[in-house]
Amino acid sequence: MALMEKKWTLVTSLWVGLIFFSSTSMAARSCESFYEFVRTHLLPVWNSPGGDDRLLHLIAEKGVHFTLFCVFGYFMMHILRGDALQRVAKVAAFGFLVGSCSEFLQSLFPGRDPAARDVIINLTSAVIGGLLTLLWWRRKEAIP
Repeated sequence: MALMEKKWTLVTSLWVGLIFFSSTSMAARSCESFYEFVRTHLLPVWNSPGGDDRLLHLIAEKGVHFTLFCVFGYFMMHILRGDALQRVAKVAAFGFLVGSCSEFLQSLFPGRDPAARDVIINLTSAVIGGLLTLLWWRRKEAIP
């Protein structure tokens, strides 16, 4: 395995560790605290009395899924081999596998809420990350 492949594999493994950590109660509490800080201090319009911030909370929560798995798709594109379609198909498979494991891990922690829809969000986000990587490579005319 070439040195660059080893680096991408290490970075991807660490990222999967971060994804799995995000399934814990500790990570959920940290994200919730950060959300409350941003909502209270940076978005005061959402902090009005009687204001309903459920939509903003949903966007923030699913935004974490999207970001984690979009970056995961980007990293996976660097370590997988095959033509473009094969790579994206493999990213989808790994996105489904890691997303499913992440949701299963949530069931082991109090206060966490595993959901099948989140597996779909994770899978879709990984594929988007893979496709964006592919578009970037084609734009640069350099597919590794």
